[in-house]
Amino acid sequence: MIQKYKLDRNNLNESLHILKENFLVVNWDQRGSGKSYSFFMDKDNFTKNQLVNDAKEIIEYLCKNYGKDKIILVGHSWGTELGMDIIKSDF
Repeated sequence: MIQKYKLDRNNLNESLHILKENFLVVNWDQRGSGKSYSFFMDKDNFTKNQLVNDAKEIIEYLCKNYGKDKIILVGHSWGTELGMDIIKSDF
């Protein structure tokens, strides 16, 4: 689940309970939000391209470790736009 920027991964947990009954649901704290936030982070790494690359790394990790060829990508608010860029990227 890719969510609105600056939301932490726990914000949508309750609304995902139906999906959790049939799927492995992974909520991602994007770089700079939730548990990935640090006051001392290099702000030059806060680019849309970097977030797309971060997501691609997570997707590759999940596919490899769970033996899957594909995933279902769900986005909310900003996460929808980011998800579209992930899909459009050379992956």
